[in-house]
Amino acid sequence: MEIQTSEVFLQQIKAGKRFIPIALDVADAKIKWLDFEQYHFYEGFFHKSHRVFSILKRNKLDYMITSLDILLEDFISEGCLYPSGFIFHASRSGSTLLSKVLAKSAENHVISEGEALNSIWRYFEERKKTAALSDDDKKKIYKNLVMAMGRPGLKAHKRYFVKFTSFNILFFEFIHAVFPDVPAIFMSRDTNDILKSFSKRQPGWLQPDNLVLLNTAANANAQMIVESFFATARKYQPKTLLPVDYKNLTPELLPVILKHFNAETDSKQLSLMQKQFAFDSKVEFNQKKFNPS
Repeated sequence: MEIQTSEVFLQQIKAGKRFIPIALDVADAKIKWLDFEQYHFYEGFFHKSHRVFSILKRNKLDYMITSLDILLEDFISEGCLYPSGFIFHASRSGSTLLSKVLAKSAENHVISEGEALNSIWRYFEERKKTAALSDDDKKKIYKNLVMAMGRPGLKAHKRYFVKFTSFNILFFEFIHAVFPDVPAIFMSRDTNDILKSFSKRQPGWLQPDNLVLLNTAANANAQMIVESFFATARKYQPKTLLPVDYKNLTPELLPVILKHFNAETDSKQLSLMQKQFAFDSKVEFNQKKFNPS
């Protein structure tokens, strides 16, 4: 697929295209974009939203590829929603459920573990070898990437939440420096329960050669890495990074979380979101009451 110029991309955006980054090619410094049109992301994972949208469109999709340097352009964030809240977590700690709870309201655009938001760290690490990016450039690229994923599709969309893949907590200092005014939470769970969940299905990011884990020891195992998530989160005060324990994740806690995000809503939308607690967080439409105990 041919790489398009910034001018062509801008024309497409002005024409109403809802291009959102779906993948980064780190080696060739390219971004693959997809026009998600008016699709509302409700699935709890970005890759699932991509798959469902592709099925609905019968794979008649409008893709575009640009240079990654387009994220240094000011126009990229125009018309995009500013983040209302960030969800960090220690993995297997209820973050998928919370994402789906928030997405139950058409007022909330939710990006959950977007691949581009993971690959950007590898890109920064690669560019470090050539010293080609200043700190300011890195911050601008990151800010525009997050903003670009907040391109709204519905007129009802007025808030934008991002759930990060768990290891992103290791980069919280950088993320907070780029978005110092965005409220954030850290969802946790008993470490043994997390590791027990890993034994059933290992997370995709837990690979020995994963460059994003360079902040941990070279011989780090899953327990050491998870403990590093907790250690990083403990560095911050609740007003900066509100701790949320898996055991306390109930419909009654939702108003507290929304208040922290400065995203309080009316009783109708609140009730709608709270009903999502009655459904399985992993399997769509499987009614299974969430039991945090």
